[in-house]
Amino acid sequence: MLADLELLKTKEVQSVPLNYFELERNLGMFGNLLGTVLGSQHTLTIHYRSFWTLLSQSYRNDIQQIIDTKHYIKPAHILRSIQLICYHWFSQKKHRVPPAPPEFTPILTQIILSTYSPPHLPPALYKLMMPKLPATPFHLNLTPSLTGSSQSSSSASSGSGSASSGSGVSALTTPTVPTPPGQVHPLPNSKIVNLNPDHALGRLEAVKLRNVIGSSTPPVLDDNTQICLSYHLRHSCWSNCRRAHAHGRTLSATERTRVEQYVRQQLATLAASHQSATQGSTQGPPQGAPTHPSSG
Repeated sequence: MLADLELLKTKEVQSVPLNYFELERNLGMFGNLLGTVLGSQHTLTIHYRSFWTLLSQSYRNDIQQIIDTKHYIKPAHILRSIQLICYHWFSQKKHRVPPAPPEFTPILTQIILSTYSPPHLPPALYKLMMPKLPATPFHLNLTPSLTGSSQSSSSASSGSGSASSGSGVSALTTPTVPTPPGQVHPLPNSKIVNLNPDHALGRLEAVKLRNVIGSSTPPVLDDNTQICLSYHLRHSCWSNCRRAHAHGRTLSATERTRVEQYVRQQLATLAASHQSATQGSTQGPPQGAPTHPSSG
């Protein structure tokens, strides 16, 4: 068994599916692995077989539409849910506690019924799942004093195909606190990720958002409520945001234009202000003015 494990490690390929058909391939490979390692009559294999049958015979088209067309969830969320179920089952076995049946099928039914709560993703898995968007139309060549101290570290990848990395598997298997049963909304003050960013709008980087906004008022949506610029331009925010009503909303053409015009205007004002301050600091004191206060 140990020799087989070492052989598997040499052939290991770490990847994250980015569309439904890659997800289906991963799920099938995992089912084959369960049957080979644990046997066809193991409780994990039996319950997973029920999950696979329900997916392939009943929910295949629905799940594909939700992932690839509506972009409500990412394939990594389903894989993470399965991983957590297996992790807690083995953890209970390790502590000699009778484990609860590993129910995989509720993942599918909750997705179909729109009651599924995507699990928290470890940073290593999140980087693979959320590829960086192309260059933003809002980028200006500002000096470091106006730029944010932190940059996005997500790995760039193509728009289709699975994203892979050399990060260790241990970084992907960190246990997380499971979502309370029946809870649909995120936990208080939890991070909200924009899973369907507007590629035409781009991503605001290099400049701190609070510097862009300043004392101005952010643009409003078509219903006259303020938009959350962090969610739509930084692609993440927090659940206790005052503009949380704008989270998960797809911007209309007029809203997108309104946001783009606002950001361009604010960035131009910010750049002009910084240029004026820089020129003022490079000029010396007026000719003939004393450089030191006179004494006595």
